[in-house]
Amino acid sequence: MEKAEQDKQSIIIKAQAEAKSAELIGASIANNPGFVQLRRLDTAREIAHTIAESSNQVYLPSDALMLNLFAALDGGRGAAGAASKEMR
Repeated sequence: MEKAEQDKQSIIIKAQAEAKSAELIGASIANNPGFVQLRRLDTAREIAHTIAESSNQVYLPSDALMLNLFAALDGGRGAAGAASKEMR
């Protein structure tokens, strides 16, 4: 009985933590649109690290390379287009 009660309590605590995490992420996105870009960069870095450490050969389609990480920020012009706009 005690083991079942501990398991139940563990599941409840985990669910509460996940709900709080989702709430905090939602607030971060609402307060700072750059948060999404930061998450995308972190994910791209993790993927690159995993592929680099793999002994297997990996072939990715060009759209999967996430080279357009900043396209949403600068209207699809790329980093060079955004930089040239700032210089004007």
